[in-house]
Amino acid sequence: MSVWRSWALRAGHLHVWASQTLASYWLPARLNRFRALHPDIKLTMTISNTEEICAQLSAGTISFGLIEGAVSVPSLKTEILAHDQLLLVVSPEHDWARCPPSPARLGETRWVLREKGSGTRSSFETSLTAWGIAVDSLDIVMQLTSNEAIAAMVSTGDAATVLSASVVSGLIENSLLCSVAIPFPERHFSIALGSRSLSPAEAAFRSFLRNG
Repeated sequence: MSVWRSWALRAGHLHVWASQTLASYWLPARLNRFRALHPDIKLTMTISNTEEICAQLSAGTISFGLIEGAVSVPSLKTEILAHDQLLLVVSPEHDWARCPPSPARLGETRWVLREKGSGTRSSFETSLTAWGIAVDSLDIVMQLTSNEAIAAMVSTGDAATVLSASVVSGLIENSLLCSVAIPFPERHFSIALGSRSLSPAEAAFRSFLRNG
């Protein structure tokens, strides 16, 4: 490590903006490892959704953010950090737990979904479009900003949802949710970069994430 870099990371503040799935499941262990490497860096995390993070980057308010799925803002640069899989899940009592539907039948149930602007919602809608299904044709009875609240609602009700495997794998293993065999394309966890220059702490964190 260079003398400059060693000095630069003796103090400072790292403010991470991250989408909800990343912030709750993928990021905590990595933040702990980064903190162990740089114990004098103060850490703050703001949890938002992909659309809001991209808006902050475009406005120059922040210099980087951690997001899910595709980015529709051409001015932003993205670097893939990890891969993720969406799963369609229902309660064990739902008809689809016993008889999985084809994509053409997705309109035959109620839905509880993430809010518009989330990476999870955007990825789901992209798949619907590819299957020729209009988003407005779904019976969306509730939209929530919490993955965990959605999973709880679906596990105790009659609706379906689509969430990251990282969110629902434990609930599936404990038979609280059932995965429905409809394949969704793999999506990405990425770091998105705006026009602002990275601080020494931000540059070190970016390098840490890129190098595993």
